[in-house]
Amino acid sequence: MGGVRLVLVVTVLGSLSFLPAVTANFNLYLTQPEVTRLLGLTAELYYVREGVVNDYAMNWRVPVPAQVHQLYFTWQALSRKPVVYNMAIWRNETEGGGSAMATPSVNISLTGNVPIHPVTFRLDLPCLGTRSAEVDVVLNINVTSPTPRTSPTTLYLKRRKICLNGRSFTSSA
Repeated sequence: MGGVRLVLVVTVLGSLSFLPAVTANFNLYLTQPEVTRLLGLTAELYYVREGVVNDYAMNWRVPVPAQVHQLYFTWQALSRKPVVYNMAIWRNETEGGGSAMATPSVNISLTGNVPIHPVTFRLDLPCLGTRSAEVDVVLNINVTSPTPRTSPTTLYLKRRKICLNGRSFTSSA
């Protein structure tokens, strides 16, 4: 009977296709202080952990309150070989005419190598203060691992920024 159980366990474990596969060669996350500042929670939020993409986190459009104008992401390559990235940022205002937000930007190059030590980069969400609006922002990060058999990882980090009439913010850095 014990042998049958063992065979069943091995068979079941061998057929688990829902286990995440390692698709990337880096970590990307929000530190605990950043999650607390943004969402009021005391936890880290991993988008990619040990090379595994967190699909649940990736599909969530994070609300960004009116008083928050900069978001901080931390990342690190898990390989000594270059892990190449490129980024793009898109915005789409949900209603009304005119623009409530200037072009979002990051404080790092839009192309380069993911650093081998944890490094934090900033996404600026510059509200103009000209009108109130909800602005959808997507930070697209494409990462190519040094392993030839690994396909590129494409991430879409979704945010919904609240901009208020009369409250502007532009980054000084």
